[in-house]
Amino acid sequence: MKSYTDIVQSKKLAEILPIESADMCYPLPCEDGDRPLLEQGGFGSTPCWSLAALLGVLPNEIITDDRFECHYQIDIRKYDGGDNTTLHQIAYGNSRGSSGSWHDMINTGEKESLIDCCVQMILKLHELKML
Repeated sequence: MKSYTDIVQSKKLAEILPIESADMCYPLPCEDGDRPLLEQGGFGSTPCWSLAALLGVLPNEIITDDRFECHYQIDIRKYDGGDNTTLHQIAYGNSRGSSGSWHDMINTGEKESLIDCCVQMILKLHELKML
C-alpha cells in the first residue's frame, strides 16, 4: 500500500501547496526509490505528503455559487475491483439537483492508490482555481 507521495508527485505538489502542509520530506539528492524522512522541511529537501496530509488539504465542500444546489460535498469511494484489487475514487458532488439523485461535479478516475486519487484531485482543483 502506498503511504506517501512519490518524487514526481511531491515535486508537482510542492509547486502549488504550502510547504507547511507536507509532513515528510525526501532528502536531496534523491533517487526514485528513496523513502522520505518522517520530518518536515530541511535544507536541500523535497517536501512529501502522507495520505493524512493530503486528505487535510482537500476541502470538505466546494461552493461554486451562493445557490444551495452549488454546494458540493467530498465523497471518498472504495470499490472492489475484482481479483483481490481495491479501487478508490474521490468526487465532489451533491443530490440537490431537480432529479434528487447524486451527481458528481468533478471526480478522479478509479485508482488502486487513494494517495494517487488525492494528488489527482488536488491538481484538478488547482487547475480549476477551486483550491
